[in-house]
Amino acid sequence: MEEVNDEADVLSVLSQVASELVEVLVGQPDDVQTCLLRHMQHVPRPAQTGDQRDCMLQLVDHFRNAQPAECRRFIHTITMVCDNLPMALESQLLSAAGCDDPHLAPPQKSKMPEYRNQQPADDCPTPLKQKRKWKDSLETYHTSIKKALLQQYEQVMQGVVRNVQLEQIRVSLRRSPGRSKEAEEGATESIVPVESFFTAQPGVTVLLGPAGSGKTLVTHYAARRWVNSNLPKSVHLLFFFEFRQLNMLPDTLSLSDLLFHFFLSPDQEDSENILAFVLENPKQVWLIFDGYDEFRSRFTPPARPSDPFDPQQHLTVSELFSGLCSGRILPGSSIMVTCRARDMLDLPDNDLSQVGELLGFDQQRVREYAEHYFQGKTHREHAVNVLLKSRHLLSMSSIPALCFMCCVCLDHLFSDKPHKPNLPETVTQVYIQILNAFISRCPGSMLTGSSVPPLQSHKVEVQELSRLALQGLDEHRVVFWKSDIPQNILDFAMAAGLLSPLKLRQGDGSWREGCAFVHLTMQEFLGALHLMTSDDTIETDLRKRLNLKTRWTARTQPKTVFTDSLQLFLCGLTSSACCPYLLQLVRGSRAQSCMHHRQAVVLKVLQSLANSASLTGPKALELCRCAYETQNLQLAETLASRSRFELRNIRLTLMDMEALTFVISAAGQGVGLDFGGCSMELECLEVLASSGNISYLIFRSRKYEDRFAEVLSGILPRLTSLRRLEFISGNLTDAGASKLAIALGNCPGIAELNLSDNMLMNHGISKIADVLPKMTSLTTVHLGKNGVSLDGVLYVVEKMTSCPNIQRIHVVGNKEIKEIKLSLSQDPDAQSVEDAPGRIVSFLNCTFTPDEMQKLCLILARCFGLSVIDLSGAVMKDDALQVLVDWLPQLSVSKEVVMNSTFLTMNGLSILSRSVTNYPAVAEVNIRRQDPTKVSVIFSTETQNQTLGEKTPKQDLVQSKRLRLSECDLRSSHVDKLYETLRCCQGLTFLDLSSNALGNQGLKKLMDLLPHLTAVQEINVSENGVTMPGVLAVAEAFRSLRSMRAVDITNIHQHKTSRCHEEKQRLIMKFGVNKSKPLRNVMHSTQKPENGFLLYKKFSLRCSCILPNNMDELCRRLSACSSLVQLDFSGGSLEQRSILNVLTHLPQMTTLKLLNLSDNKLRDDGVKPFAQFDREHRASTLVSLNHNKMTVDGALYLAIGMTTCAHLHRVEVSLGEEDRAVVHLAPDHSCDKSLSLRNCKFEVTHLQMLAGILHSCRQLVELDLSCNDLPAGAMETLQKTLSSLNALRRLEIRNCGLSQRDIEALLLEELDCSERQLEIRVEEPWVMGQAAVSLISFCLDLTSNIQQIRVNGTTVNITLGTRYAQGKLCSDTLMPRMGNGKLASAVKCIGLVNCSLQGQHLAFLHRMRQRCAQLVELDLSQNDIDIEGAEILSSLLPDLQNLRKLRLEYKEAVQGQVRILTIGLSKSASLEDLSLAHHVIDDDSAAALATTLPGLPRLRAINLSHCSNLTTVGARHLVTGLTNCRFVEDVSLKGLQLEEEALVHLASELPNIASVRRLILSKITVATGSTDSASGAVLLLLRSLEHFRRIEEIELDEMWLGDRGIQELAKHLPKWTGLRRISLCENNIADGGGEKLLVALTHCTALEEIILSRNILGGASATRLGEVLPSMTCLRVLNLQHNQIQPAGGTALVTSFQACGSLTDINLSGNPLGTEGAAALSSMLPHMPSLRKLHLVSVHTTELSSITACLENCACAEDISLAWNSVGDDVALKLAEVLPICQKLKRVDLESNKISVAGAEALAASLQSSSSIQVIRLWKNNISREDALRLSAKEPRLNFSPTLL
Repeated sequence: MEEVNDEADVLSVLSQVASELVEVLVGQPDDVQTCLLRHMQHVPRPAQTGDQRDCMLQLVDHFRNAQPAECRRFIHTITMVCDNLPMALESQLLSAAGCDDPHLAPPQKSKMPEYRNQQPADDCPTPLKQKRKWKDSLETYHTSIKKALLQQYEQVMQGVVRNVQLEQIRVSLRRSPGRSKEAEEGATESIVPVESFFTAQPGVTVLLGPAGSGKTLVTHYAARRWVNSNLPKSVHLLFFFEFRQLNMLPDTLSLSDLLFHFFLSPDQEDSENILAFVLENPKQVWLIFDGYDEFRSRFTPPARPSDPFDPQQHLTVSELFSGLCSGRILPGSSIMVTCRARDMLDLPDNDLSQVGELLGFDQQRVREYAEHYFQGKTHREHAVNVLLKSRHLLSMSSIPALCFMCCVCLDHLFSDKPHKPNLPETVTQVYIQILNAFISRCPGSMLTGSSVPPLQSHKVEVQELSRLALQGLDEHRVVFWKSDIPQNILDFAMAAGLLSPLKLRQGDGSWREGCAFVHLTMQEFLGALHLMTSDDTIETDLRKRLNLKTRWTARTQPKTVFTDSLQLFLCGLTSSACCPYLLQLVRGSRAQSCMHHRQAVVLKVLQSLANSASLTGPKALELCRCAYETQNLQLAETLASRSRFELRNIRLTLMDMEALTFVISAAGQGVGLDFGGCSMELECLEVLASSGNISYLIFRSRKYEDRFAEVLSGILPRLTSLRRLEFISGNLTDAGASKLAIALGNCPGIAELNLSDNMLMNHGISKIADVLPKMTSLTTVHLGKNGVSLDGVLYVVEKMTSCPNIQRIHVVGNKEIKEIKLSLSQDPDAQSVEDAPGRIVSFLNCTFTPDEMQKLCLILARCFGLSVIDLSGAVMKDDALQVLVDWLPQLSVSKEVVMNSTFLTMNGLSILSRSVTNYPAVAEVNIRRQDPTKVSVIFSTETQNQTLGEKTPKQDLVQSKRLRLSECDLRSSHVDKLYETLRCCQGLTFLDLSSNALGNQGLKKLMDLLPHLTAVQEINVSENGVTMPGVLAVAEAFRSLRSMRAVDITNIHQHKTSRCHEEKQRLIMKFGVNKSKPLRNVMHSTQKPENGFLLYKKFSLRCSCILPNNMDELCRRLSACSSLVQLDFSGGSLEQRSILNVLTHLPQMTTLKLLNLSDNKLRDDGVKPFAQFDREHRASTLVSLNHNKMTVDGALYLAIGMTTCAHLHRVEVSLGEEDRAVVHLAPDHSCDKSLSLRNCKFEVTHLQMLAGILHSCRQLVELDLSCNDLPAGAMETLQKTLSSLNALRRLEIRNCGLSQRDIEALLLEELDCSERQLEIRVEEPWVMGQAAVSLISFCLDLTSNIQQIRVNGTTVNITLGTRYAQGKLCSDTLMPRMGNGKLASAVKCIGLVNCSLQGQHLAFLHRMRQRCAQLVELDLSQNDIDIEGAEILSSLLPDLQNLRKLRLEYKEAVQGQVRILTIGLSKSASLEDLSLAHHVIDDDSAAALATTLPGLPRLRAINLSHCSNLTTVGARHLVTGLTNCRFVEDVSLKGLQLEEEALVHLASELPNIASVRRLILSKITVATGSTDSASGAVLLLLRSLEHFRRIEEIELDEMWLGDRGIQELAKHLPKWTGLRRISLCENNIADGGGEKLLVALTHCTALEEIILSRNILGGASATRLGEVLPSMTCLRVLNLQHNQIQPAGGTALVTSFQACGSLTDINLSGNPLGTEGAAALSSMLPHMPSLRKLHLVSVHTTELSSITACLENCACAEDISLAWNSVGDDVALKLAEVLPICQKLKRVDLESNKISVAGAEALAASLQSSSSIQVIRLWKNNISREDALRLSAKEPRLNFSPTLL
């Protein structure tokens, strides 16, 4: 290096590099900067806190102006002490400063950091001469590297068709390191010149590309550019490695060996200095690793290092490479790796600075390459044109290496047939021609006159070469040593150009000659050729290589390098076009057969893969490629059976698209293509146009832009099957949209269009909007997430509102328009705008100025058929809102305008509220200003129809209006203006002002307004801070306004801040309808006089603290209310004085039916006033005192009231968990009284007090002391009192622990003394079996006054009659005496039913036969009385001369019992009613019965139901005997199983007993025979009924009569004028038979019950029944459950109920009545005062609240079922309201609904005022087990599923 001695040069050079030098010095450590600053001895030192940059700048400026010698010394110091000094800068400085400084010392690089601690300048020796030598060696190595790289470049460029121009090579840049897919769907594809890709940045740069794409060529060219200094100057050393070379290295080596021994070896002395430079300056080192896909090892993430890296440490090549990539070795160095895309995932994610994929030739570059290749040849132009038009050739040519091979192929084809060559159709066929082309290059291959094809002439060589190719693929290698290949094969391959020579350095440093196939795909093709033609190939070899390759690579997958195309070539070799060439390589017929078998195996595997439904997009695409190669249409059709192909984040080639269209074209249906993030050349789109089966196209990626859209526009009109197009998340701008819009206008078949998330502005959107009306098939359009303003959206809306089929416009904004969705209907009936169905327009989260609102309203006013306008989330001021409201009359909206989540001022609230009054079309305004804000304006359909020109017959009707202003922060000061508005609203029916702050003052203002609200039905003022003064104001209005029907108030306290309960305050007022002006849409719920109410009123003030003075004032006002029916003060805290005040005013409440004082913590003292109540009372009132924690003392206080108050006629108390207490007041002071004290823990003193109370209550007729805990001696205390109760008619003592002695002695003996009729009911668990028999025996022995004694289970019922008084009867019947002089028992009935009675227990009847001579009825059913019992009974019967009724329906009867019983029965001449159901009747028993029955002259009723074991003979006997009973009137043969012959015999004999009035033939079945013969027998049976003209009840259930049988029965009905009941359940009756039956029943004028359940009656039958019902004036029961009555038929039926005043029981369960039928029924209920039972189980509607509400009109209702309807809490809450009014209701079934704990809580609370309710079933509702347990404990009448309890 030439030294510069000119002193001026050193100063000028320092000036030139000053800024760069300052930057270097600023980055040096503090000790280095301190060392340098010591050179400025005469320059002031900057402060320590000063800017270091200023310090270094002063330092450099000082030496720029210093003496040259001083400057040189300073430069020498810098070069010795500074770290990371750029080599170019250091070289420039040293060249100017020279190296003659006497202070320099030899270099010691390993100790260079110690210079920082030495003294500068004179104190520190600097080894500059040694360093200069070191620099020279580095520069020498630098030069050698450049020379070596140039030599490599020249070797690589040999044979290249044309020079590489780096600026033409493109790279698709990826910025998502570590992704196995190409890029996110929304990412933009960044394509840059490859030169900008080589930035040599620190970290790992990966260049991807398929084999033959030119990665090696590009890297060598990049190295050449570095050699020529055209790449960044920061790199000083470049090391170039090839992985195929690295595979040759020894097992382990050091970094030094890798760099110098196997790349470029410097001198031994220089290697250490160069290594030191590399280690200390890694940022100036660039390492290129080419061909990672050929690396036999795999990247292994290095473990966390425990020690610093040792450059002399021996590691494997994989460990060295991994250490370099991960930064453990040479951190900060630049590394470049080339590989195929699937191998990228081996590399470390965090260290990849950039990743790019080398793009292949585009069409222009293919043309240029081909023109250069064919230069000088006659077929140049023709060959180039063929190449560009052939899609598979063009697709292959995108890879440069394959472009060369395609040119070779075409050159061969045109040389063979210059004018019309046979072009290959698939890639496999192309490679066959390429192989032929390469073979033809061999000398002698094309001999003149030779007829042998080249492939066949070189069959041996090709076979051996194919074997070598497959062996290499199996061993994962592409390099073969020449020495391993037979010489003749090597010579052939080299001559043909199939193998390329190369040299590789081995581990010992020597060079070895090798070769590789011309391209990897050629090796794969030859490998496939070997598999298909070799004799050694077995089926398994084929199957294991036919695994589909996915282009999504996972890190868990093994590294597969050499099998990209092998499976494609295997598939391609199965095509018929390849067979002639394969046959040239096989020998003999057997080999040909094997080849065909292999082809069949390949196709079979592909067919099974095509049938798989789990293929991912890339694998499905790969399978399409395989199908295309086979050219097998059947395989393509199978693959095309899937509805879509979804492709994500892969690069698509022309061949991919060609394969897709090949498969789709074979489909018999439309197929969708979904491209997400897939890169493709524009030519790929042209391929799609060739398929006519594409049903939808989806393109989603920022890669797709205007140019892409332009090309797409050119093919869209040709896709005739296209129904859906999505171009989303792209880079489509207005320019592209204009082109696309033109194309869309020619696509009438597109139904769905999505252009969301692009770059469209108003102009582009307008172009699209202009064309939308022309697209007649459109159903959905998406245009959101573009750059459109509100003006642009309004333009779209204006265009679309003119479309008759527009259904919905949905716009979402928020500073920008996020979504635009248009929905259109393809209803063929919508021929015009006026015919369009309801439309919805949504503008969500948009900001409107008054002008913009004006524009929107103007557009919408021209849009007919609007149903909803949704402006939720809108930002607008009051002026814009006023514009909207002003336009409301001109908007033809049928449903509502919604503005949820929109901020409203108080002025805005007033603006919207006025619309209720000002605009007839507005039916409801709903506003909630608190978060979440809700605003809606609801329109009336009827008024809207008038607006459209439809005239209604009643033009004077007032529209029903509703106004909801909940949670609007309204105060008393706000309401004046509002109330003035409401005053003018004549049709206001509902007003909700809940959750505001009106207070008492605002409420009083509202009360003053009420007289003007003539149509109002409900007002909600809950949660408004109301206290007692406000309540009193409501009470005054309640008194004065007759229309106010109900007031419901909760949680009212003395002050606004006090709260005794956690529940919210409730204040709801309900009103009756003012009939002065009729209203639309209003349910008139007036009361009928026959129900007992003309107008009832309810006032409820619950959960409130009411002071005595407030209670007095409140009751004073309420007492003046003439229609008050229900008064509820439950759930509060009432004092005794408050109760006294209530009772004081109670006499004035003459219409009060219910007073609820439950749950008020009254305890005993609180109920004490009832013991002192002695006022006149003129109403029948129930007072509920439940849950007041009373004790026995409180119960006795209530009992005392019965003695002090003549009007208190009933007291019911049940203590304990039930805690129930009810008092009944009656207007008649002389009425009978009833007392029930249950679950009381009586002590002796309590019983004494009770005895005194009972003694004083002379009118007591019923006494219930069940379930009490009685102390010892309790009965002795009560016995005299009970005997003195002469008026007592019923005594019930259940489960009180009474013994038999208590019942016998203490009850019967004492009660027997009195002269009265008395019923006693006792239940104890011991009353079973022998104990029951003993009890009856002793009772009959004790008294002769017993009329009836029955035991059913564990319950004993004893009825006492009048007895003798001093030897004379009080009745007209003389009582006989027994032999001992005792009076015979007067018992008429003995029953022992279901009490575990056995045969031996009947012995007591022998003892009782004389005393029971008057016995009329004996019932021993539901027991197990064996033969012994039958014998006892048979012997007893002759002595019971007065016995008329005998019931012996046994549980388990045994054979022979009937025969034994007939012995006694034959002597029972007085018997009138005999039941032998469930007995076993054999032939002997049947014969005995046949003889016995006719001998019973008084027999009128016989029951043989479900008797078994009847044979044909026995049945004939039995029927004969039965029909000989000429006077029998009641016959029951239910459930008999008869032979066909026996049934025919029964039909023939039945006319003999035409006197029958009741006939039960249900479930009679034919044991054997065909269905037709059985039906014939049944028809005979029906015909035999013709003469039964006295019949009153007939039951023919489950006999499958069908319409034919019903028609036969209908012939007799006109003659049965006395028929009262008919049951035809489950008989398969359809409308045909049903209508005839119902017409015939009109003649049965006495009919009371019609039961037709479980048939298939439909609307026609229901309509007919509705027509005939008014004529059935006696009908009480109608059961039509489980038929098929639809809403229309149901409506026609229930409408007729109004004329059926006698109906008491209705069952319509299981019919799909729907909402229409339910609504019709609810309107009829007020006209059905006698209704007792209503069952509506599973009627297919949840809208049953109106029916529940109307139950208040059904005063007689007892049983209601609404189960299995999925009703919710609305029904439960409505039911809770009416329960207290339905005073006879006993059972409610709500099973299997959706009632929550809230609904159950309401029912439980209501039960406190409903004493008649026995059970409410709540099985299978939305109630947890915990809540069920809690509620059932609180109210046992709530019945939950046992699984919950």
